[in-house]
Amino acid sequence: MLSYAGVCSRREELCFIKGNSGLENMNKHSVLFDGKQWRRRGRPYAKVFAAAAFLCVFAGRVFPGALDISFSAANYTAYYDAAASSLTWNSALGYLHLPYGIQKNVFSTKYPTMSPVAPQKPTAQMGCSLVVADDCYVSGFARWAGSNGGNPSVRLWTDDTEEYAGGITYPWVDMGVGNTSGWVEGIIDFSEELYPLTAGNIYWLANVADGDPAHQVGDAGAATSGCPYVSVAEVGGQAQLWYINNEWTAPGSAANPSENLQVIPQHLYGVPDLRLNRFDAAGSLITKTIDLGASKVKLNDFLPVFYTANSKIGFDAVSKTDVMAYSIDYKMISALGRTPQCAAAFSIAQSSDGVNFGNYETVFAGTINKRYIKIKMELTTAHRGITPIVDSVSIPYNCYPEPINASSVEPAEGALVTEKSPVFRWSPSYDNDGDTVTYTLSISSTPSFATLIFSTQTLSVPSSTYVAVNCPVELTDRTSYFFRIDAIDSNEAETSYDRTFSFKTELVPLNLTDSGIINGSRVLASYVQNGFVLQFSKDIDFGTFPAAFTFTDYLSAEVLYDLFPLSSSCVQVIPKDNAIEPCRSYHFSVGATLKDTIGLYITDGVIVDFGTLNSKADAYTASVAGSSIIISAGASPEDFYVNPQNLVISSSTNSDLFDANQSANSSAFLIVVSTSSVFSYSISNSVAAEISSLSGITLIVPYNQDSLTVPTGTSFAARAAGRSVLPGGLSARPERTSQSSASGENITVPPALLRVFRLNESSSQWGLVPGEQSVDAVSKTVTAYPTSGGTFALLAYPSNPAANVQLRNIPNPFYPESVTSKGEKGTLITYYLSAAANVKAKIYTQIGHLIYEKEYTSGGLGGQASVNSITWDGKNKDGAYVASGIYLLRLEIEGEEARTRKIGFIR
Repeated sequence: MLSYAGVCSRREELCFIKGNSGLENMNKHSVLFDGKQWRRRGRPYAKVFAAAAFLCVFAGRVFPGALDISFSAANYTAYYDAAASSLTWNSALGYLHLPYGIQKNVFSTKYPTMSPVAPQKPTAQMGCSLVVADDCYVSGFARWAGSNGGNPSVRLWTDDTEEYAGGITYPWVDMGVGNTSGWVEGIIDFSEELYPLTAGNIYWLANVADGDPAHQVGDAGAATSGCPYVSVAEVGGQAQLWYINNEWTAPGSAANPSENLQVIPQHLYGVPDLRLNRFDAAGSLITKTIDLGASKVKLNDFLPVFYTANSKIGFDAVSKTDVMAYSIDYKMISALGRTPQCAAAFSIAQSSDGVNFGNYETVFAGTINKRYIKIKMELTTAHRGITPIVDSVSIPYNCYPEPINASSVEPAEGALVTEKSPVFRWSPSYDNDGDTVTYTLSISSTPSFATLIFSTQTLSVPSSTYVAVNCPVELTDRTSYFFRIDAIDSNEAETSYDRTFSFKTELVPLNLTDSGIINGSRVLASYVQNGFVLQFSKDIDFGTFPAAFTFTDYLSAEVLYDLFPLSSSCVQVIPKDNAIEPCRSYHFSVGATLKDTIGLYITDGVIVDFGTLNSKADAYTASVAGSSIIISAGASPEDFYVNPQNLVISSSTNSDLFDANQSANSSAFLIVVSTSSVFSYSISNSVAAEISSLSGITLIVPYNQDSLTVPTGTSFAARAAGRSVLPGGLSARPERTSQSSASGENITVPPALLRVFRLNESSSQWGLVPGEQSVDAVSKTVTAYPTSGGTFALLAYPSNPAANVQLRNIPNPFYPESVTSKGEKGTLITYYLSAAANVKAKIYTQIGHLIYEKEYTSGGLGGQASVNSITWDGKNKDGAYVASGIYLLRLEIEGEEARTRKIGFIR
């Protein structure tokens, strides 16, 4: 609330402050000398104002806002609604009062001109006695002087000591009117001097000559009143026209107010004129629309300020008779027994839109609940010579924080909350005063808030963009909660919640919890074909399932299926038309468009790639590159998966296959023919682990020609799109090599020599599939019986490999810079073992000195039941190159006789 000090800029006012018993007169004798001197038997007489001004200071705290109407010119424009008001808004003096009527003149209107005569005595008082018919007040005086002018004064007496404490002894009014001829008027502004005349009272009015015989006065003749408010008093039918033969004698005494009068029965010379007016008995004012800036304000008080300019009567007291009603007491009205003497009543109408207002009310329980108001002010008086005056109206108030904007609240009304401890958020409440606002967030599991889950406080300042509160507890799943937000500003204006928000928790996200098929796994084809089950974490909307579920095979073709809900959260997928084959790859996914029954999407989509197993109890046939592998029922010790594929094989990783064909002559061991195929059958279990031992496997490999030829002096490399591959068959392209010693003639390989070989993955060497093999010239196939899957090739196999490749080396002789087909420096030593064995390779000088030795373990590199290749780089045991010469290679094979060969080395 703003503070107001009673500093009197235009007048010094009697100050009243509101105490326990209303307004109490603090000083009834303050005076102001404003330069207008009044005469009271020759002594200075000052105007006295009985007034009320408020020093509006309240202990405890200062309120930030107040509506102040001071009735100034600026306020007039802002608040005064002339069409709805009858009270007078005096902008010049800044107060409000009852309107007054038309001034009435007692004599001058009836006798506009008078004959000038000399007064009977230059210092006499000439006047009349007047009786008042209606309450009124003196608005001015006039007197008439002849052509010589004069300087008379006008006096008015009353014997009513309630009106004037001096009574008849001293003049109530003693006014100099001026020194000109004709009618001269002296105006009395009621705002400065108020002289109320009471109905039934007698007043004595006189014109006092200035003592100069040459000054003339008017001849009133048989004067009678020309004003309805008063008339000349009569005693025994005789008009009370009189004079007093000096200037200082009063009309009479308290015991006999007229004892000093000399009555003139016919004419009265120099009687002054009296100007009278009166106030309306009642009036009202309705302000224009006032915007308080908030939809609800807390009223600290309603503070009107009153004062009166009636200096002779005195402003006795102001008392509060109701919430917004006041009684203004004057001593002289009180003596008349009239009640209420003067009154002021205020009321307020409210509106939400500034257009449609409710009734005017006076009881608000300390608050105004709408943003716009109009104030109605009503003034009444029991004496129409007196008006109550409202100097100002002040309404100190504090704006309540505006209600929380519901659209900004999170979680929104009816929301589904998926977090155990969500964040509550809302836009800050607008406070028109700019106060800091403290919020109380309360959460309950019941709409009555009988039991609180928690309640916490947070605050915002005017610059805040949002308010956020972290939920300090973990909420329960699938539970309805209710919360509300109260706001209170730093001046204790509280805006309680205007609505309760509710939400429901859904803390379990929608996920696929089990499908019976793990991504990357292998499952029995029969399990998939008979229907696999998808179990979700919660109930699903089955209407969204078809669009969200995708099921395709290894060719990305759609797998048709039937859908059977097993429960509200579980569905079985059964492929149609026996679409699921064993040893195939499949794919299914559950996309992000799947919803639960309350409309929440699946948290994470699911992608599952899997292969189908064949049951060990069932026979199975697979084919690739024209070959086929047949697995009889029971051949596998467990359910299995067969993955047939062509292979990419390069000469660098399978050098033995190419080295064998480096020179196609009688010393060659394995001969790659142009129609040979390289392919793989990978046989593994459900966890992709290779099944190393099976029984009952039949491998059938076709060939296409009756006789197979291989050009001599060539090396063979498979070419496909720039890569070294063997895609279903090896095609030969002649390339001259530095190691070639062949004549360039083709070698014819009869189909009867074809055999199936398996690639040793660890050594990258080819080995004959053990066991019986057969060549069928009619079907042009070669049949073998491997005990495991693997990479297979159809190669020419001489009838006596031991005779052809017991021991040899390429190149021979060799140099330190010589490079083998494996990319190693040295000479490549090749030999065949019919069975795996431990091998020692030793090199001697021609005189028998051992210079190099290396051992090879049975089954390992150099000790396999196959063609083996090892390298000697020409260095001795110490790592130094040997001298140029002929050296003896001795190959000691466990269980066999040693093999020897001469090797030449040139440095």
